[in-house]
Amino acid sequence: MAGEQTAAEAAVLARRIVATMHDGELATTMSSRRRPSLGGFPFSSFQYFSDDCAGSGNPLVMLVTWGTHGSNAQANHNASLFVRDKAWFHQPDPASRGPLDHARLTLFGTLDLVPSDRSQQETLCFFAHNPDAAEALSGHDFKVFQLRIAGDVSWVGGFGDEHYVGWIPMDLYLAAGRAPAGPSLVVQP
Repeated sequence: MAGEQTAAEAAVLARRIVATMHDGELATTMSSRRRPSLGGFPFSSFQYFSDDCAGSGNPLVMLVTWGTHGSNAQANHNASLFVRDKAWFHQPDPASRGPLDHARLTLFGTLDLVPSDRSQQETLCFFAHNPDAAEALSGHDFKVFQLRIAGDVSWVGGFGDEHYVGWIPMDLYLAAGRAPAGPSLVVQP
């Protein structure tokens, strides 16, 4: 049996990944104010994230405003979040062709500080999704930021001979809603 074959099928799986995964690679654009020689270059690091309370598909991240990502986001709101299916992190099935045969996606959007009237609610949602992050992030001046999807989603479902590889239109991704959790998103042959 082959995996997902269309952007619509991939949109549902992408929303499932965003709803169920806890971490990904956040990329922001280096601010020349922070590091003049690196201004304009991408800066990427591993971050906790969660879907927002409403399950909109616009992820939340906790950042210190004075840290690299927080400073970058205040100077240039453009950002991306790379997320992998949880199957990527497990010992592959002997029949698997390796980790590149597992789903991954990149969300593109604007990274904005969550308004104070929603901050407490979104912080509670974030920690409900990432309970181990509560201790790691305590004692610092972390603020809730939201990546508001502003463009199509890059999707690689696995190898292209069995999975959809391409772009998911933003409206299709957002309309897909939260998909129920599953053990793995990759359908093996």
